[in-house]
Formats: sequence, C-alpha cells, structure tokens
Amino acid sequence: MSLILAAMLVFAVSIVLIMLGGVWLAQTVMKRTIGKRHEALDTIMRTGAPPADWLDTMPAGRIERELDRLAAYVRRTRLVDGEETRRQLIERLRQAKLAGKG
Repeated sequence: MSLILAAMLVFAVSIVLIMLGGVWLAQTVMKRTIGKRHEALDTIMRTGAPPADWLDTMPAGRIERELDRLAAYVRRTRLVDGEETRRQLIERLRQAKLAGKG
C-alpha cells in the first residue's frame, strides 16, 4: 500500500514541477518576444531608424518586412497608451521604412 502512495506522490510532484516549468518557459518566451518588439519600437521612435543590430545583420528586404510586422503589431496590440500614440507609432514606422528605401 505504501508503494502505491509513494508512486502517487512522485507522480503528483512531477506533474506540479512540469506545470511550473511550463509556466516559467511561457513567461520567459513572452517577455523576450514582447520585450524585443517594444525595444525596437522605442529605438525607432527615438532615432527614426531601425535598430542598429537589424542594420548590421539583416538585408534591406527583411528590415522592411520587420517594420511591416511591427506596424501590424501596433495596430492590434492593447499595450499602446491610446489611439494617438498608436497613430504616432505607425507614422514613425512608415517614415523609417521610407528612409530605408531612400
């Protein structure tokens, strides 16, 4: 009987640890993904140009796609202060894209 209880306890502890690990992993991935997007948006707002690491590592076509993806993110996210901020971000992304073409 004690062997069954020990096995059940090990199983329960294992399940809890797997769940906690999954939650931690999901949080880490989301923080990294959203954090990178917001860092890129901040750089574009401050400088009017894509982040330096993008310019160093990505071809021009990919930078344009990333700027388009950021604009789509800004249009759909709730993490923007308001509609005026959203409009300013989209305009600044458009200017950065045009600057990259010229």
